[in-house]
Amino acid sequence: SDDHGHGSMIAGIVGADSNNGQGVAGVAWGATVLPVKVLDKTGTGSASDVAQGIIYAAKSGAQVINLSMARPSPSRALEEAVKAAHNTYGAILVAAAGNEGQAAVGYPAAYPEVIAVAAFDHGDPNSRASFSNWGPQVNVAAPGVDVFSTHLNGGYARGQGTSFASAFASGLVALLLSQDSARTDDDVR
Repeated sequence: SDDHGHGSMIAGIVGADSNNGQGVAGVAWGATVLPVKVLDKTGTGSASDVAQGIIYAAKSGAQVINLSMARPSPSRALEEAVKAAHNTYGAILVAAAGNEGQAAVGYPAAYPEVIAVAAFDHGDPNSRASFSNWGPQVNVAAPGVDVFSTHLNGGYARGQGTSFASAFASGLVALLLSQDSARTDDDVR
């Protein structure tokens, strides 16, 4: 279960229930969310833990795997898990570009099999959020500043980061697949 709050916010952006008179509505409010905890209560963890989570999600039938995290350097285990999820299981992977405000997309977003997501500021898609990483691997940008979403124990909170932008993009991918489940990664891109 979520003991940090980050996962609850990401899940809310993707799939919070709608038309219930409370809180927020997720981008793909009808989607099934498979929560996979790979980081500890401080938000840290190893590349091998993340890799195991990717494989677990792919083997469990996840069509979209959101990775609202970024590492500064590549990892063989992470790269192999990304390739297996994409090539063997047909999952579409979406990941945060990173929050260092530099021209260096973090991993796993930097892998070619992953849709890399940067963040823009306050609804202006022409204004990159100051913290958002950027680079040639970035495929899309989404809202990442002052994002309101679900939080721990039924609460709500505001946050910022490419993690939240990644969740918006993952929700959109889920909507596209709900229209046509035969869409491939190339179709979605």
